[in-house]
Amino acid sequence: MAEKCKPTLKLYDSDAYASDFDATVLSCEPIMNVAHNTEREKDNSERGDSSTPTLYQVVLDQTVFFPEEGGQTPDRGLLMVGFTLVTQVTDVQIRNGLIYHTVDQAIDPGVRVHGIINFDYRFSNMQNHSGEHIFSGLVHKKYGYENVGFHLSDSIVTMDYNGKLDQKQVAELELLANDWIRRNVEIECRYPSAEELEKIDYRSKKEIDGDVRIVTIPGCDVCACCAPHVKTTSEIGILKVLSVTNYKGGVRLSILCGERAELDYIHKHKELEGISQTLKVPQLETVAAVGKLLDEKTKLQMALNQANERILQFQIDEIEDCENAFLFSSITDSNTIRRAVNDMAKKFGGYVGIFYNEELSNGTGDTTGEAASEVVRKYSYIIGSGTKKPDCKDLQARLHDDLQARGGGQPAMIQGSMECTLSQIRGFLAQL
Repeated sequence: MAEKCKPTLKLYDSDAYASDFDATVLSCEPIMNVAHNTEREKDNSERGDSSTPTLYQVVLDQTVFFPEEGGQTPDRGLLMVGFTLVTQVTDVQIRNGLIYHTVDQAIDPGVRVHGIINFDYRFSNMQNHSGEHIFSGLVHKKYGYENVGFHLSDSIVTMDYNGKLDQKQVAELELLANDWIRRNVEIECRYPSAEELEKIDYRSKKEIDGDVRIVTIPGCDVCACCAPHVKTTSEIGILKVLSVTNYKGGVRLSILCGERAELDYIHKHKELEGISQTLKVPQLETVAAVGKLLDEKTKLQMALNQANERILQFQIDEIEDCENAFLFSSITDSNTIRRAVNDMAKKFGGYVGIFYNEELSNGTGDTTGEAASEVVRKYSYIIGSGTKKPDCKDLQARLHDDLQARGGGQPAMIQGSMECTLSQIRGFLAQL
């Protein structure tokens, strides 16, 4: 059993740049593959086999694979047995000092394996994690804030600090961080003795039992950390802050470093160039151009709403005297619809309302004839209570029971939506 094995020797501690290694399998235990292939599950079901594909967790005497730990994703790679068996390592976890490599093929204990990690992925994680240390060290040094949350995924790095930072402060910290990157400072990773550790003032997000690994960027940061790091700050390349948001009384920052930051820049530059060409303005003038377009859109929308209000008022005036009054409209602005329903509530005694869908005409029928009234579409509605004050919530309950409408509101007004045909709505209204 894996629990009886000695702790796994962490080769990545002594050499973060090692990409392959040899090791002995200490244990191999099957686990359920919760993310199994649905096609294979279907095939098994047709054969009467309810079992799901099995994965295995392999413990080695030593490994270069860094497990999911300290807020960072695990390494990727493969294990080989001679030249015949090659199995992908899809996950790496650490429990009680043992590192478990998840693979899709069983490997017998005692077998020698050769492991190879995806070093490009490892190095990218190293760039981003080391960059985070620089930024968090500067935040702590300049403002005294602690890093109380950290997550390094495949696409983003997030850091949570227990104090507020405004945009100006963050921009200044970003410049300082990149200055430290360019200085080419050596990054030191080591396990100090217990006596040494007592004298070191270091950052840590949690209490640590056992040996403590200290990562030092002289003059910038001293932090407890279990992850691999680059040798010098210049290998980080660049650090870019992507977002700043208030979070739990402090602030959450998202950053990218190194190649991931470069790829993000390339993608965003391409998008900006596309916007620039579409608007036919220089790239640095796109914000102003978009702002102008939004102003124009707002003015046009206001004019359209006014025209739609006049159309609805005309239709309301055309309704003959009746108890319950309803319209069908292609106008979809809910505020315009609501104002029209309020006007109808002053004129009629019973229920009043408008059912709207952009495919409807501005009259009372469908634009493509009666055949289309049997087509199932999503309709929205706003219904109000007329001068005799009938309870709209009662009508909402009936809409739900008869047409499976989803919505709510107050006795004076309800709103919601449903998927049905136009003829079904008309049939329902005819029974009121």
